[in-house]
Amino acid sequence: MSFFFYRIYYFLPTVIDIEPFYGFYLLLDKNNKGYLYGGDNPKYADGGGAYLSINAGKTFKRIGLDTLNVTSIALNNSSTKLYTACYGSGIWIADVPEIIDNRIRPVTNTNDSGEGSFRKAIDNANTNAIADTIIFNIPKSDPNFDASKGIWVIKPDSSFASILNSNLVIDGTSQSLFIGEDTNPEGPEIVIDGSNAGENTYGLIIFAVGTEIYRLTINRFGMAGISVSFADSSIISGCYIGTDYSGMKSAGNRRGITLEDRVNNTHIGPSSFLDKPNVISGNKGTGIFIVDSAQHNTIVGNYIGVNKNATDTIGNYLRGIDLSRSADNNIIKDNFIGGNYQGVYVNSSNYNVIKNNFIGTNKTWEFNFNNSDGILIFNNSKGNEVIENTIGYNNGWGIKIAGNNSIHNKISRNSISKNWNFGIINYDGGNTELTPPVITSVINSEIIGTTGANQIIEVFADSSDEGQVYIDSTVSDASGNFLLSISKLPDLPNITATARDALGNTSEFSNPFIVTGIEKEGDKIPTEYALYQNYPNPFNPVTVIKYTIGTLLNPTFADEGNIRGVLITLKVYDILGKEAAILINRFQKPGRYEVNFNASELPSGVYFYRLKTKYFSQTKKMLLLK
Repeated sequence: MSFFFYRIYYFLPTVIDIEPFYGFYLLLDKNNKGYLYGGDNPKYADGGGAYLSINAGKTFKRIGLDTLNVTSIALNNSSTKLYTACYGSGIWIADVPEIIDNRIRPVTNTNDSGEGSFRKAIDNANTNAIADTIIFNIPKSDPNFDASKGIWVIKPDSSFASILNSNLVIDGTSQSLFIGEDTNPEGPEIVIDGSNAGENTYGLIIFAVGTEIYRLTINRFGMAGISVSFADSSIISGCYIGTDYSGMKSAGNRRGITLEDRVNNTHIGPSSFLDKPNVISGNKGTGIFIVDSAQHNTIVGNYIGVNKNATDTIGNYLRGIDLSRSADNNIIKDNFIGGNYQGVYVNSSNYNVIKNNFIGTNKTWEFNFNNSDGILIFNNSKGNEVIENTIGYNNGWGIKIAGNNSIHNKISRNSISKNWNFGIINYDGGNTELTPPVITSVINSEIIGTTGANQIIEVFADSSDEGQVYIDSTVSDASGNFLLSISKLPDLPNITATARDALGNTSEFSNPFIVTGIEKEGDKIPTEYALYQNYPNPFNPVTVIKYTIGTLLNPTFADEGNIRGVLITLKVYDILGKEAAILINRFQKPGRYEVNFNASELPSGVYFYRLKTKYFSQTKKMLLLK
């Protein structure tokens, strides 16, 4: 490399290879990852001058001004001019040339082989013992530049070589810097399209520590878009994995990203270099698969099964995130997860933290991103924490804990509502099937009830029998009694609660306590649909079922005679799904309703009752004991 510094005259220094460098003044180049400029004083080490590191400070080269005391360094916005202030010698300016270095691997065309190809850049990097950076400098004249979309498409005919070069950086942001414009405002400029590669091919296969991948679209591969095995500390940021160039349509791989075989400390999400989420959606299997003792990884701030704007689903066919076979101590945080079979699936994996995600909806409950189930934790999964998530509109369970050895799983301070089935269910011994608390009264903003001794009670408000609004928590006494005083109840008709023991086992929601003052709030027309738990339950033989018909989900109302409303059906089914009774089948206006169900002609057992309209469906369980 060569730099020309000038003040009044040009100056061409001798470039010395790796130098000792005291480093008084440092400047990080915002346009080139890992580029770090430094200034030195001639009284220290091997003299003064200006220095450059292209590997984030691991090694430096002196680039000029050898005997001068460089006291300040600056770059222009495009990193083409370097300015240095030297003590007693004025200001010097250098034109920064293109760096030609055996650690920089430029991709200059979209060919699948030969000089300048992405494949050749990976091959060359694998032959180098020190860290490399692959950059993209492809001109618009390339035949695979799509000017209408602003993207360059690379279509390999087979899998690329596995990445074996430690600390390799693949920097997709470099293409827009090379062109000098953002040609694809919708997303990455570089698309790696596996449609010609065959059924059993991967996008990128990583076996090297510290691999970093930024701003690529990787789609249509027969296997995973990115597979990481036996390698720690990778970073994946700002990529579209399984969608098209826009992040709005499916172009699925079989899987999105796989971390397997003891992969540790890998980060998937916005990073210090590139503060952009990954969109991992539209894949034919699972979005992110963490498996076989892959531990201590962070999945933070991604869009998984939804589009880049988080306004609609582009679901992964199976799971959004799958933690299986000792995938322990991982952090799943701040992600949007929707449109998948299960949002988060935890199988034989322990001590993972699932926190502050939006699973099935968004923070304002504006969108329906329904998964089939929100979170499933089962098969000997212990000590996992589900904290402060928003979980709603899922077509099955909000959270399901299943299996005798799936215990000590903490569920705390979540917002859970509007799921088709129970918000929380402990099944087949999950969380020891800890008994839910019983709310006995709500008087003057005091919530009173009973539960097991010395348990943590979390109290919620909801339109139905889940827990959309977390209110506060308290602890039961040695006799199992609890009392929670609050300043004001939320404007929702039901109060529910969960109990948690000292080991973290968390119960299902209690039966809802209908707050009379809210339930009989004048003649206000409700805005939401709700189906409430029958009362009493268990019952013999008569019980009351209450429900509301809201206005929010009704763009128009049909007319039936003099009634302007929607067609409502309320039916009862036995445990085999056979219809046992029709309670309501007629048009009704928005409002609050209740119906008496007399089961004197039915045998004892578990029954389900379902409220259904064109816009809404919800099912509850009840028990008839004779």
